[in-house]
Amino acid sequence: MSTSPPGGVQGAPPIKIDKQPARIAGMFDAIAPSYDRLNHVLSGGIDWWWRRRAVRSLALTGQERVLDLCTGTADLAIATASPRGGAREVIAIDGLRVEYADGFGLARPSNTTPVVVLRFEADDVAALKRIQEDFRRAILAVKRDAQLPF
Repeated sequence: MSTSPPGGVQGAPPIKIDKQPARIAGMFDAIAPSYDRLNHVLSGGIDWWWRRRAVRSLALTGQERVLDLCTGTADLAIATASPRGGAREVIAIDGLRVEYADGFGLARPSNTTPVVVLRFEADDVAALKRIQEDFRRAILAVKRDAQLPF
């Protein structure tokens, strides 16, 4: 546990910041039900409409594998897994960091635009190329026409 830097209200003690994974997971678990409900209310139900339309546009036959890479609340992943005309398999990921001995690769949803943000770091150019190739192979396995910037 760490504390916030000095500042804020004069004379106030620093705020304790608990970044333990169990604490963070508990926080998200606590807000998830009201977050979904608030999303439905604030969107006027449009989120249900576009989700049904998106799933319909996929024309699923029950043989597909669907990858929801920025799943968030998993509503779209759940809708594609419907017993009535859903995909054979649904993989839902809301961000992924793959650690290597000499670097890492990261894929996560952008907070501001409808894209997946990819980030790679490595100890040297050879490791960077190898990590990027692992991600390229995994992404192209589920979306053959993906336009990748690396």
